[in-house]
Amino acid sequence: MEVDKIKANGPWVLVDPEEPPKRTNSGLYLPDGNAIERLGHVVARVKSAGEGYWETKQNGKLVFIKTTVGPGDRVVFRGHLREHNRVGNTKHCFMHAKDLVLVLDNDVELSLALPYDN
Repeated sequence: MEVDKIKANGPWVLVDPEEPPKRTNSGLYLPDGNAIERLGHVVARVKSAGEGYWETKQNGKLVFIKTTVGPGDRVVFRGHLREHNRVGNTKHCFMHAKDLVLVLDNDVELSLALPYDN
């Protein structure tokens, strides 16, 4: 099955994570499987996004929150939320729209540092 044939629904966003960095900003090598946990964030490309979700505010009012990302957008989300799902031969992640931290312009290179990295 091709990922282009899948449409995310409601609050869900289907993303294709980019390869995590192999080194920190100061040049320290990160062992495989450890980069995500240490950096805490993942950059991904949106493949499909649902239309949004309903949320109850503190005053009890029900409000529709429209999803603000679409196919092709580059986004950042918390690495610990990453769960791979296979779509054909490729691993993708289904994320809740609330879990997206940033939307990046296509030409922006995000350089993440470890909390103790200079």
